[in-house]
Amino acid sequence: MTRSHLVPKGVVLDPKRHFSPGDRVTVSALGAGPRLRGAFRIMAVLPPEGGDNRYRVKSDLEQYERVVGESRLIPAK
Repeated sequence: MTRSHLVPKGVVLDPKRHFSPGDRVTVSALGAGPRLRGAFRIMAVLPPEGGDNRYRVKSDLEQYERVVGESRLIPAK
């Protein structure tokens, strides 16, 4: 799957994005969001919202995907 298949048609990606599909990340517990444990994989790049780049992520421990802002993502070690 190429990167163009993961981004809606007509959406211009911010070149300052820090993550790409396939990257492993952890999710920080900033703000009122839920505390998410374990490593997640970036599944898709989504259009920004409210000035924050967004990504669809999936944990190996869950059967569903979540949408998380880049401000909550930390590269996994």
